[in-house]
Amino acid sequence: ELRDAPVLFLLSKQDLPNAMRPAEAKERMRLNELFRGRVWDLVPTSIKDEASVHRALERLVEMCREIKAKGPSQVKEVAAVE
Repeated sequence: ELRDAPVLFLLSKQDLPNAMRPAEAKERMRLNELFRGRVWDLVPTSIKDEASVHRALERLVEMCREIKAKGPSQVKEVAAVE
């Protein structure tokens, strides 16, 4: 079952001047509402910035460790990056 699996959104194209910002994406996609009670995060990325992709993967690992250490019912909902 995937209900206890962390969900990570990659907000790509952040190198572009008109890129949607994380707070706007979170609101438009209603992530707080849709993933209430779940472990999730939104990480801004750009393929031109390799470090941003690494940060996203590191965040996913952190989220998995949190769930493993505390158990899914003990991990608080994660707010998207502002």
